[in-house]
Amino acid sequence: VLPINGVNSTHATVALGFGETLKQSRNAAEATLLAGSATTTKAFTATWQRYFDTTVRTPTSLATTAQKRAYRVAVMALAASEDKDNPGAFIASPSPPWAWGTNSNLNSGSAGYHQVWARDEYQIATGLAAFGDKAAAIRAVRFLFDVQQKTNGGFPQNSSVDGTPSASGVQL
Repeated sequence: VLPINGVNSTHATVALGFGETLKQSRNAAEATLLAGSATTTKAFTATWQRYFDTTVRTPTSLATTAQKRAYRVAVMALAASEDKDNPGAFIASPSPPWAWGTNSNLNSGSAGYHQVWARDEYQIATGLAAFGDKAAAIRAVRFLFDVQQKTNGGFPQNSSVDGTPSASGVQL
């Protein structure tokens, strides 16, 4: 519970840390807090700026700031959907990123879009190639053919990010 009541207390700082263990996660969150939000924001922004400077082409047809911002957000959403431990494994959708619990809307099980679907992988790879990130598109193709493709030449309906088939349907 955050001590915010909207009158006397209107601000709280929350840091998320990710790691393989609770201790690693806590250490990551504490390091972010120690660095400060301005430093963390600056590093985050610089990372994305390097990505755009070295990879992405912004179409000259985008005339307004709002159009350019929407374009960049779309590129970032696709690029960020790549699993960090399994290059080329792009999940179908970040919503919901986790699928468990008792809420049937969240419990999508093996058919969830937190999985890698070959049909969506193709669309993401095509989009990233069009944006100018050909390296990401190549990683996606390699994942499809080197990791996800079945011995009979087909693809599972979907798989976890390590390529383990999840659902039993056929992906055309």
